[in-house]
Amino acid sequence: MRMSFSLSAHDVVSEETIDEICKIVEQSTFPGDRIDFEITEIAIITDFESVRSSPMRLRARGTFRAR
Repeated sequence: MRMSFSLSAHDVVSEETIDEICKIVEQSTFPGDRIDFEITEIAIITDFESVRSSPMRLRARGTFRAR
């Protein structure tokens, strides 16, 4: 089983939100490598540098898989 969540432009440019997501995933019993975060195209257009760093932070914790 996999879980998938959509992240808005606001979510991916907020360091606090990304930290909170990582914390929740780490505290859960659900395997981080089975969670997909979908990032909308508008998020990439809005703030490319912040959007680029967020998946790297999630991936480092095993909580992001590129699609």
